[in-house]
Amino acid sequence: DKTEYYGHPERYQPVFADNVGKFVDVIVNGSYWDSRFPRHVKFADILAEKFPKLKVIADLSCDVNGGIELLTDTTTIESPFLNVENVCVLGVDILPSELPREASQHFGDVLMPFVDSLAQNTETAKL
Repeated sequence: DKTEYYGHPERYQPVFADNVGKFVDVIVNGSYWDSRFPRHVKFADILAEKFPKLKVIADLSCDVNGGIELLTDTTTIESPFLNVENVCVLGVDILPSELPREASQHFGDVLMPFVDSLAQNTETAKL
C-alpha cells in the first residue's frame, strides 16, 4: 500500500539486496531518497557479500550517504569514479547538465557548415 509506505516508511525493510543482489553486476540509481526511507544499497550489504558480482554503481541522483550508502562523496566529470569496497561508484552531481552540453556541441558542429550560406542568404538577412 503506497499510502501506508509513504506515511510510515519506518515499518518497512529493504529487500533489494536479499532478493536481487546476487544477480547484479551494475546498478544505475536515479530515484529520489530521503532519510525517512530504507536505503537501496547499504555498506552492511556489501560487507555481507549480498552483491557478490557487483562491479559498478552509477548513482545519477547523487545523494551523498543516501539511498546508495557507498556514495560517500560527489565525483567530477574529470574523475567520475570512487572505489568503495572494490565497487566502482559514480556520483557526478552535475551529470544531468552534461547531456545538454554534448547535445549543444553536436548541434553547433552540424550547423557550422551552413552558417556562411545562411548569413549570405538575402531572405535570412531580412529576418
